[in-house]
Amino acid sequence: MDAHLFSLKGKRVLVTGGSRGIGRTIAEGFALSGADKIAICARKEESLAEAKDAITKKGADVLTIPAHLGKVEEIDRMFETVTKEFGGLDILVNNMGMNIFTPSVVDADEALWDKIMDLNLKSVFLVSQRAAKVMRDASSGRSSISARWPPARRRPAWASTASRRRAWRCSPESWRRSFLLSIFR
Repeated sequence: MDAHLFSLKGKRVLVTGGSRGIGRTIAEGFALSGADKIAICARKEESLAEAKDAITKKGADVLTIPAHLGKVEEIDRMFETVTKEFGGLDILVNNMGMNIFTPSVVDADEALWDKIMDLNLKSVFLVSQRAAKVMRDASSGRSSISARWPPARRRPAWASTASRRRAWRCSPESWRRSFLLSIFR
């Protein structure tokens, strides 16, 4: 099979939660596959700097965006930055999310549930929506990847992940290509 079939040369990528773990590995994979511009977003600037160094060594121009994506104004700022620096977006990887270690669903209170839903469902929707608008306005790609799947011991997040998947499938945007990447531990 020809390697150029999977080339991402010239593609502009945004990976939320891209400073460590699955997100960083995905960003590094995009760099190795030829993506020219990769934006990674996370809350901690230190981990963003470390990830930038590693991804840059793999051949991509890396933009770091420190942001808390549980806040709408920070989502908007992230897309303003990506649009200004990259001129558009081809691929979004939604890898943000949180899992709270509680012994069981019985021990999770409503405030915890609201916090999980806001980041794991609402923010994923808002980021996907804004990415779709940027892609539509620039007539660029239509690829979105969701890369979050909590292990069984993190029970409060299970329902939010399932709801997020259903919300994604019901997205009003018309996507030419849509990938749902579930990663199991």
